[in-house]
Amino acid sequence: MNFRKSLLGIFLILLFPSLVFFSLLPHYFFQDDWFVLNVTDISSLREFVSLFSFRTDVVYWRPLGMFLYFLIAKTMFGLNALNFSLLIFAFHIANSYLVGYLSLQLFKNRLAAFLSSLLYATAAFHFLTLSWFSLAWVAIGTTPFLLSLIFYIKYRSKRNNKYLVFSLVSFIMSLTATEFAITLPAFIVILEFFAGLSRRDIIKKISPILIFTTPVIILYLLARFVFFPIPAEGDYQITIDRQVTKTLAWYFLWLLNIPEELKYQIIVSKLQLTHTFLRDSGKLFLPTLLLISTTLSTFSLLLLASLKFKMAKLLGFSLIAFVVGIMPVLFLPSHSYPYYLSIASIFPFISIGYLLSAIYNMDNKILTMLAASFTLSLIALSFLTVFLTTRLHWAAGEQRISKEIVEKTTDMYKHMPNGSEIVLYTAGPQTKQSLMDQYAFKVIYNNKSVKTTYLEDRKFPEADKNRYYVNIKE
Repeated sequence: MNFRKSLLGIFLILLFPSLVFFSLLPHYFFQDDWFVLNVTDISSLREFVSLFSFRTDVVYWRPLGMFLYFLIAKTMFGLNALNFSLLIFAFHIANSYLVGYLSLQLFKNRLAAFLSSLLYATAAFHFLTLSWFSLAWVAIGTTPFLLSLIFYIKYRSKRNNKYLVFSLVSFIMSLTATEFAITLPAFIVILEFFAGLSRRDIIKKISPILIFTTPVIILYLLARFVFFPIPAEGDYQITIDRQVTKTLAWYFLWLLNIPEELKYQIIVSKLQLTHTFLRDSGKLFLPTLLLISTTLSTFSLLLLASLKFKMAKLLGFSLIAFVVGIMPVLFLPSHSYPYYLSIASIFPFISIGYLLSAIYNMDNKILTMLAASFTLSLIALSFLTVFLTTRLHWAAGEQRISKEIVEKTTDMYKHMPNGSEIVLYTAGPQTKQSLMDQYAFKVIYNNKSVKTTYLEDRKFPEADKNRYYVNIKE
């Protein structure tokens, strides 16, 4: 019977995110994708090794999460965007399963594990991760992060050093995919508090892993901020003011599947929405408002109910883990996005899943209805948020522009000789941005000598034998 229930749980974990995010699978390459595809066009061992080097022209160092992902996917699938999507989706499903497995290791409760997996799998903040290939690092980096936590639990319970080694290797793999891996030691401390240990016992338990992870983290931070400093300017300018509180509040709302677009469409001073959102959301505005109200109100009541079950401490540690999990970007108010919640959401969803399971196992119809209302409204809101985001988000629009222009150009010109120039006329700044300036057609034609020129003029430019003209507005 348990085996059948496990199979059913795995099937649902596969089914629900497939339904929520199915529309994202046909997405195409755009913006940074073209840059990374060009960088990973390598032909020697030296160029391969360079993929692991630190760069000062970009803010990230994610050789496993970006460069190796693109290199492997391109080698296996060419430029088949659908297969790139399926590969990211596979990591997302694996992460959803691992969240449930981590819950099972902590609480030995199958229902809590299933609910934690389900809520994580269907969370709307995965939208960009699953629709923009350059953000594959989010899902890829989360996988070894979760494995590191799970291996640590096994090391802790079995006192077998091989699990400690597995945990450390997983941590290093995670660090090569996402900078959020530096929060692992803090997560392990919080995990021990979950287990109910005293502070003295926690220090004894975690000291072996801290001895290894702390020097690695220090070296990583020195590399990123001293030896190879990141370009911390513009959106990446660190700011410490009251904006941090506002940013934290939005991350919390995004955790509960509130649409990201609301951040840009709410006029706080007047407490009203912009006409743009009201117009674009159309008939979905009222259902969205109803689901947001239901989700927030039922969640508030569940928090009150948690006091009865003496889970306030558990939820409190989850809140700490949530803040720790987004700490690497918390002081970047101009660069706050829902996809950063991939790691920060782990313990909150595990705690919520455990709370819901405790209520479902009670003989209390009112609390059971409350828990069911929250679960259903949260998942329904995710469906609606993903649908709205697909319609309104700039990323969805730019990938469509990129795909249309690439398909039109390749239909007209199958091959490009060396030194060719593609002239896109009636092309605005957004076109240049979606094709990442020069990179798109260098990748498409596998020719780094191809040049792309963007003309906003509607008039057909002067002909030239080495120039290939495409009217993108035609």
